[in-house]
Amino acid sequence: MSSHSLATFSRSLQATADYGAINSAPLEALLALVSQGHALLAEILQLTSSLPPALQPSATKYAPILFDFRYFRDPDAHDQKIESSRELASLDEEFREAHQDVLEQLYTLYRGIVELHGRLVSFLQQLKDGAYIQCSLSTLTLNPEGRQLLLEAVALVGALLLALDRRTDGAVRERSVVAYYRLKGGAQAVGPSVNQVITLVSSTGFQASAKKPPTGYPEAYFARLALPQEAVLAVIAACRSDDIYHQVVHYPAPEHRTAALAHQAAGLYLALYFVPHVLHRDSGLMRTLVDRHFADNWVVAWGPGFRSDLALEWESFKAARGALGGVITAARAKDMAATFAAALPDLQAQLASFLVEGKLKEEYVLEHMAEVFSCLRSCNVALRWLLLHTAASHRKLRAAVASAAPPPNALLTLLLDTALLEYEVRRGYSVLLESKMERWHAQRRALVEAIQDLAAFYQALQALPRSTSTADLSDWFDHLIEQVEAMDYADPTGTSRSVQSLTIALDDAERFHPPEAALQTKQFLSAIRGHLAHTLRIADVKEELLATLAAVADFAYGWGLLDSYVARLQAEVRGDPRTVLKLRCLFIKMRSLLEVPLLRLGQARAPAVAATSRVYSSALLAFSRRLLQVVPATVGDLLDQMVVVASTRMTPLPPRLEVARLRDAAQLPQRAHLAALAHRIAAFADGMRAMEKTFVGVVELQPTRLLEDGLRAHLAQRAAAAAATAMSFSNPPAPLAYPPLSNAGRTAFANLFGAGASLSPSIPGRQDLGARLDELAGKLQALRDAFEAVQDLVDLPGLRVWHTQLQRVISTNLTVELRRFRRVVESSMTSTSGRDSQDSELLGGSKDELYGEPATFLGRLVGELLRLSDPVRTQYQPLLCAWHDGGGGEVLGMAAFGALAAAFDGPGLRSAATLLAARTHQTLCAGLAHIRSELDAGWRASLSELREMVGSPFALPEGGPQVYADSVRTASKQLQPLPVLIASLGQMQLLQQRIRHELASISRLEGDALLHCALEGLNAAVLSDAKAAASGSADSSDPPTSPVTPLQPDLADLLEAAGLSDPLEKARGQPPVYERPAALPELPEVLFLVLFSLLDAYGYNRRLALLERLDRRARDSVALAAGYATLLRQFHPCYADVFLQCVRQCIQMYVQTATGAVAQGVQAAGIDVALPSKIGMLVAFVESVAEYGGMSRSLVHQYVPPFIADTWLSVLQ
Repeated sequence: MSSHSLATFSRSLQATADYGAINSAPLEALLALVSQGHALLAEILQLTSSLPPALQPSATKYAPILFDFRYFRDPDAHDQKIESSRELASLDEEFREAHQDVLEQLYTLYRGIVELHGRLVSFLQQLKDGAYIQCSLSTLTLNPEGRQLLLEAVALVGALLLALDRRTDGAVRERSVVAYYRLKGGAQAVGPSVNQVITLVSSTGFQASAKKPPTGYPEAYFARLALPQEAVLAVIAACRSDDIYHQVVHYPAPEHRTAALAHQAAGLYLALYFVPHVLHRDSGLMRTLVDRHFADNWVVAWGPGFRSDLALEWESFKAARGALGGVITAARAKDMAATFAAALPDLQAQLASFLVEGKLKEEYVLEHMAEVFSCLRSCNVALRWLLLHTAASHRKLRAAVASAAPPPNALLTLLLDTALLEYEVRRGYSVLLESKMERWHAQRRALVEAIQDLAAFYQALQALPRSTSTADLSDWFDHLIEQVEAMDYADPTGTSRSVQSLTIALDDAERFHPPEAALQTKQFLSAIRGHLAHTLRIADVKEELLATLAAVADFAYGWGLLDSYVARLQAEVRGDPRTVLKLRCLFIKMRSLLEVPLLRLGQARAPAVAATSRVYSSALLAFSRRLLQVVPATVGDLLDQMVVVASTRMTPLPPRLEVARLRDAAQLPQRAHLAALAHRIAAFADGMRAMEKTFVGVVELQPTRLLEDGLRAHLAQRAAAAAATAMSFSNPPAPLAYPPLSNAGRTAFANLFGAGASLSPSIPGRQDLGARLDELAGKLQALRDAFEAVQDLVDLPGLRVWHTQLQRVISTNLTVELRRFRRVVESSMTSTSGRDSQDSELLGGSKDELYGEPATFLGRLVGELLRLSDPVRTQYQPLLCAWHDGGGGEVLGMAAFGALAAAFDGPGLRSAATLLAARTHQTLCAGLAHIRSELDAGWRASLSELREMVGSPFALPEGGPQVYADSVRTASKQLQPLPVLIASLGQMQLLQQRIRHELASISRLEGDALLHCALEGLNAAVLSDAKAAASGSADSSDPPTSPVTPLQPDLADLLEAAGLSDPLEKARGQPPVYERPAALPELPEVLFLVLFSLLDAYGYNRRLALLERLDRRARDSVALAAGYATLLRQFHPCYADVFLQCVRQCIQMYVQTATGAVAQGVQAAGIDVALPSKIGMLVAFVESVAEYGGMSRSLVHQYVPPFIADTWLSVLQ
C-alpha cells in the first residue's frame, strides 16, 4: 500500500466532508477493528515464539495433569484423580505457579480473536440494518478508504486463523485452554466466551510436515468464525474490478501488474476461504481473479513470515485448481524463471552504472529520474518473483523454477545493490524535496540574471556601426523577465507552460540574432535554456515520487525468506568488508514490514501501537544482529591469526643487535602479514562505523556497539579456551584417605574429598603446573598484545577491555565452582539452566555433576594446588614459603605462585583464594559436624568423666599422663578423622596466605605503592578500633564482634585485592567469611586429645625450627598448627585459654614425672625416656599455633612460662 494513499486516508478521517455521501463513523469503527487485528497478529507472533516446552505434546513431566478437550467430557473425574494423589497435586501446583502468566496471555489472545470476529460481524449487521446514516455496504465499497478497510478487516480474521494454526499445534492450544479453565476454577470464572474459544482453538489436524492437509481444511476451520457472505462477496467483487490500494499508478508497465496488486491479492486469498463455494464451483469468477492477481504469481505472502503456495493450497478446490492450472504449469514456471534470470545481468549492469561513486548527484537524479525508477521497478519485481517462487511448497513447480533460476549469490547481489540504490535515491530525493523552495527561488533568480545578461549584450551591440538591433529588443527582454518573475512555486503546471513559452521565444531570438554575435548569443541562450530546464526539473520534484519509491521498494514479503540466505550474506561480508554498508540499506528496506500495521494503529490512536512496534522491531533487530555477527566473528578470526603469527612465527628482538643481522631480525614477511591482517580488521571496523546508528522500527541498531560486544566476547572465549586447555592436568587430584566418620561428618566431608586409598609419598607432575602456567601466560600475553595492536583500528581501549574480559572469565568460573559448595544446603534449589548462554561459553570445562570433578579450569587449578601441597606427602617450610617432599625437593613454592600471577593477574589470584575460602568453610563445617555428632552419640559423657578425673586445671591428676592416654585410647574412633580435617583446614589457609603475599607484591610493585601504604594505615586503624571494641566482650561466650561501619565492606574488598587481608586472622570480629558456628564448649578438650594422640608421630628439627614427621601417615605439623589456629579463632578467646590450660596441665604432669625420674634414676621405675621429647613437642606446637593464631606472647607465657619452653626445647636433639 502506498504511503501517499494511507496519508490521504489519515487526513480524511479528520474531515467528514471528504467522505462524500457517508460519514466517518463506519470508517472509524472499521479502522478500530483493523488496528485490533494487527495487534492480535503481532501478539500471536510474540507468544508462539516463546511457548513453554511443558505444553508441547512431547513433554512428559506434566503430561499427567495436562489434558486436551476430552477433559470436558468428565472434568470431575480428572480433577478427583489429581486431588487424590499427593504427587499429582504437587505437580499441578508447580505447573500453575510456573506457567500462570503464559496461560493468562494465551487465553487473552484466543478471547481477543473471538471478540474481534464478534465485533466485525456486529458491525456488518449494523451496516445492513442501516444503523449508520447514509451508509450501506454498497456505499462503503464505493468509497476508496472503505474498500481498503473492509478488505483488511476480512483478511485479518483469516490471517489470525491461519497464523494461529500454523504457529501452534492444536494439542498445545487445547492443553492451554484446559489448564487455564482449571486454573480459574470453571466456566463462570473464565467468562461467557469460553465456548467460542473452545470452538476456535480445537485441533484442526493440520500438520506443517504433512504432505496433504486434512479433508475439508481450511474451509471448515474458517467456518468456525464465519463472516456474512454478502460482505465477503462485495470485497471480492471490488478486488475483481478495482485497484483498491491505488498501486497500478506506481507500476505503469503491464508486465508488473501482478506485483502492483500483490497486497490486494493477499487479502483476496484470505477472503476466498470465507466463501468456499466460489473456490469449489464458480469457475468463471475464479478464472477472472486468477488472471488478474495470480497469473504469474502463485506464491502469496499474506502476513509477516507467512506464505502460501496456491498450487498446493488450492488442490482440493475444483474451480480454483482449474483456473490456476490453466495459467500455471511447470513449463511456464520454468520459462518465467528463465526470463528473470536472463534479465538479471542487464539489471545488475544498470545498478552498477547508477552506483558509480559520485554519480547520483542532484543534477543527475533530476535528469534521469525516470530511468532510475524504471530500473528499481524491474529489480524489485524480479526479486519478489524469484525470492517467493524459489521457496514454493509445490515440489514440481519449485523444481522447475530452480532449474532455470539464477544462482543465489547473483540474487543476493541484486538485492543488496537494489537496496543501496533505493537508499541513495531516497536520501538524495528527500534532500531535494526539503530544499525545493529555496532551490526553485534561487534558480529563478539565476534565470532572471541570465536574461538580463543577454539583454545587456544586445544593448551593447547597438553601439556597433553595422548593428541591426532595434530598440524593441529591450522591451522584449523585459517581457521575458516579467514572465519569469511571474512563475509561481505553488503552480507547477503554470510553471511548465511558462518554461515552454520561454523556450519557444528563445528559439525565435536565436534565429534572428545578428551574424556578428552568433557565438556569444548561442552561449547566452544555452545558459538560459539550462536554467529553464533545471527550473522545470525542480518544479517536478513531488512527494508522489517518494510514495512511488516506498511502494516499489516494499519488502514485507521477504520476512523469513532471508533466513536461508544468512550464511551466504555473511560470506559476502567476509569477502568484501564494504558489503556492511549495503547490509544497512537492506535493514532499512526490511522496515517496510512495520509500515501498514503501525500506520493503522497510529491512525486509530490504539494503545497497542508501542507493543506491536516492539514485537516487529525486536524480530528485525534480532535478524540484523544475527547477520552482522559475522563482522566481530571475522575480526576475531583475524585477531587469532595475528596471535599465531606473533607467537609462533616471530622471535623477539634481542637487546643488542649487529647491523649485519638487522634485515634477518626485522622479519619483514611476518610483519607484512601482520600489517595485512590489521588492514582487514580496519576495513571491517570502518564499515561498521560507516553504518552509523540505524533505527529498526522503534529499536536502535548500533553497529559499533555490536562490534565492541562481539570482540569482547571473542576475547573472553579465547582466554577461557586457553585456560581450559592449560589447566587440564595429566595428574588429576586424587581423593584423600580418611577413616570412617560419623553420619553427619561423612555427609559434609565426602562432599569435599570423596573416598579412596592413601596416596603414595611421591608426587608426580610437580613441574607440570609451573610449565603449564608459563605456557598459558605466554598465550594470554600474545592475545593481549594482538588486541592492543589493533585497539585504535577498532576504536576500543584495549588494556581496559582485556582486563574486563579476563575478570569476567574468571568470575564466571568462580561462580560455577562456588555453586558446587552451595549445593550442600540447597542442592534441590540450584539450577544452571538460567545461566547466560554467553557466560556458559566461558567455562573451562563441561557441566559438573553434584560434587563431582571440578567443572572449570579454576576448580582444576585449585585442585592441583591442593594435590601438590597435600599434608600427607609434603612439609611446609615457613622460612622458604614452599612445600617440600620427603626428599627435600620443592614441590610448590614462590615460582609457582609467581607463574600463577603472571597468567591470571590479580583477579585470578583473588578468585583462587575465594574458592579456597569456600573449601575451607566446607572443611570447617565437616569437622564441627563430626565433633557434634560424636558428642551427641555419647562422647560428651566420656569427656565429662575425663574432666572429673583431671579435676582443676591448676591441680594435677593422680594418674598422671596416663589419664590422657586412656582417654585417647577410648576415643580413638572419634579422634581418628580429626587430624585429616584439621590438617586440610590448615593446608588451605596456608595456600590462601601464600596467595595473599603474591597479591601484596603485585599491589606494591605493579600498582600504586602510595595507595597500598594508605590502605595499610587505614587497615591498622580499623583493626585497632575492632580490638578496642572486642576488649569489652571478654565475659561473653560469643566471639568478639566489631561494629560494622559503612566503611568496612568497601574496605574489605580493597584489602582483599591488595593482599592485606590475612585469612588466618579472619575471626568473627572481622568481615566474616564463614558462618558463625554454635557454641561448642568441649572443643578445647577435643583439640587437646587430638594433639596428645599425635605426640609420638613428630620430632623436633632444630635446623628448621619445626616439627617433622616420624610417621609417614602423619600430617604436616605446620598445616596442623594452622588448622588449630583457624578452629580456635572461630570461637571466643576463652576457647584458646582452655586449650592452653590443658596443654599447661599436661606439661606440668610430664615435667613432674620427668624430674622425678631423674631424681630416682631412669631405670628405677621404668619411666618413659621420651618424656622430654613430648614436652618439647607440646611447647613447639603451642608456639606454632600461637604464631598462626595471632596469640600474644604474654598469653602463651601465662600457661607455658618461657623458662619451661627454653629448657625443654634445648633438650631436644
